[in-house]
Amino acid sequence: MSPEEKDVKWIIFKYFRSNFHHKIIEHLNDHKVEYFLPLQKQLHKWKDRKKKIDVPILKPYFFVNTSEKEAFELVKKIPHIRYLTHCRKIQIITIEEIQRIQRICNFEKEHQLEITGEYFKIGTEVEIKHGHFKGLKGVVILEKNVEKIYLRIPSLNYFSKIEIKKENIQKYKYQK
Repeated sequence: MSPEEKDVKWIIFKYFRSNFHHKIIEHLNDHKVEYFLPLQKQLHKWKDRKKKIDVPILKPYFFVNTSEKEAFELVKKIPHIRYLTHCRKIQIITIEEIQRIQRICNFEKEHQLEITGEYFKIGTEVEIKHGHFKGLKGVVILEKNVEKIYLRIPSLNYFSKIEIKKENIQKYKYQK
């Protein structure tokens, strides 16, 4: 493995123009770069029609699997994008977090809560034990008498709210 290949990581980028994600895809494809732009199909309604369209779920973020040197070059070549930094360091996201976001993007059904006998306190850390999100961890919240799971994506300090049936979650058991 060359030193350049070792430096390749998923770098967090941000675009600065509204609805610019289609152009971002074109530019990234032109530069033959591996990227992930979290999109989800959503049904949009107009007066005369309905259509499922791809909508970014983490506006305005996208991720590029590249080295820091290549990230600098992309910012020069592609208009209206920047990589995220914190304390002058480029922010990266782990492959596990990318996979978690991909699972959320690929999910199309809505989960509605059914009340069961098991009780989870607000703030309880839980793990999803069945279904599409199996293995993901979250925190129970209460909103208008409906328990929900919040999944945190640490690199972005970003939250996704998922309504899910109680029987599909269990208290999270910490590994020692």
